[in-house]
Amino acid sequence: MSTPRYTHSPSCAFVLNHEVETHQEFYAVYLADLRTSEIMILEGSSAAIWVLLEDPMTLEELSNEISDIYQVSVEDVKDEVASFIHSFAAKGYLAEKNS
Repeated sequence: MSTPRYTHSPSCAFVLNHEVETHQEFYAVYLADLRTSEIMILEGSSAAIWVLLEDPMTLEELSNEISDIYQVSVEDVKDEVASFIHSFAAKGYLAEKNS
């Protein structure tokens, strides 16, 4: 069975409130659901996860990246990352690509 990779759904549009040169600082991501016109603001680790998912990533890869950014163990972030992925995929904000 292949490991799913997650990325942004085509039904979402987003804007960063500044140029992100590195993944060390995230201020906010303004996210719009193009199906419902719902707008939300992602901050902190949620913004970091969203930006990283511009390129498809597995849950493991994403957890490792967030761990590196926030300088904590993968064990400390994997549940939060998994929760974000599952929640946003269920709402249709993320698309699943099989590798």
